[in-house]
Amino acid sequence: MDFKTFKEEVKENVRAHLPKEAKDVELSFGTYQKMNYSYEALFINIPEKNAQVSINLDELYEAYKDGQDLSKFYEIIPEIVESKEVDRAKEISFDYEQVKPHLFIRVDRVEGNENILENVPHCQMEDLALTYHVLLNKDGEGISKAMITNSWLEILGVTQEQLHQDALNNSQKLFPLSVMTITQAVMGGIDPTGVFASSQESLEEALKDEEIPLIVVTNKTKTDGAAALFYPEVMEQLGEKIGDFTILPSSTHETLILPDSEGMPIQHLKEMVAEVNGSFVEDADRLTDEVYHFDTKDRVFEKVDKFVARQKENSQKHVAEKGTEGI
Repeated sequence: MDFKTFKEEVKENVRAHLPKEAKDVELSFGTYQKMNYSYEALFINIPEKNAQVSINLDELYEAYKDGQDLSKFYEIIPEIVESKEVDRAKEISFDYEQVKPHLFIRVDRVEGNENILENVPHCQMEDLALTYHVLLNKDGEGISKAMITNSWLEILGVTQEQLHQDALNNSQKLFPLSVMTITQAVMGGIDPTGVFASSQESLEEALKDEEIPLIVVTNKTKTDGAAALFYPEVMEQLGEKIGDFTILPSSTHETLILPDSEGMPIQHLKEMVAEVNGSFVEDADRLTDEVYHFDTKDRVFEKVDKFVARQKENSQKHVAEKGTEGI
């Protein structure tokens, strides 16, 4: 069966399995765009709930070609339409005071997401973008979320500045920060209270035993954890402990921190990030091949190339000023 025929068959089966009270929902085909990837979708529009559910047809077609029985999928259509996530979205969607406790941030690359970013409020940090999301459900199987769009923000009646600050503050409550050495991460030895809440020496002491003192910054769930680096004062607190540092974007779920004191060549770091991204990171989870830097003195997050250029410029200014002292 070709894809076009398959789509129509799925649409008919979905219609047949809808609960009686949802027989008047609208079914339509289209492209569903998410950060970092998109898929051909069957949209289930539910007017009475002011909600839309999407079914990933690309994924479903692959399952069909692999010989999987899709009857079990059709059996859960009523659960999808009547899910608590859909009801939750309807319940809070127009009231900012109800949305606010469920806000959190996510960080993604700008490249490839330009079309989506045109329609959503975001804060750009170099070639990364912080977007704002509403947590609909969190359980052992993962999280369900909805991204705030420009139109939704207009309905909520708050400024992007207010949304940004509330999402930053609330992210720490929903997805607490987790900081550990690379060995602790590999071994699963996560301090349940977080390094910053532990003794002042804990991070420094742990790093002494590391051959390469890499630090992993994520959240306790390790989902969308790269955003944790942008929580209020996280970079500043890291700087107080280890000085200036370089940031390696491991994935959307975590970042790696390397103290500048290690003196590793920048080009080597950039090549390493690009190689890891190309070989081990799914495109949907990839941030960028860039490497970043945090200057503790100036409190500046920037691409490492910009930092090097800025340092060179400052050094040249200093030499010029010294040369005019005796004139």
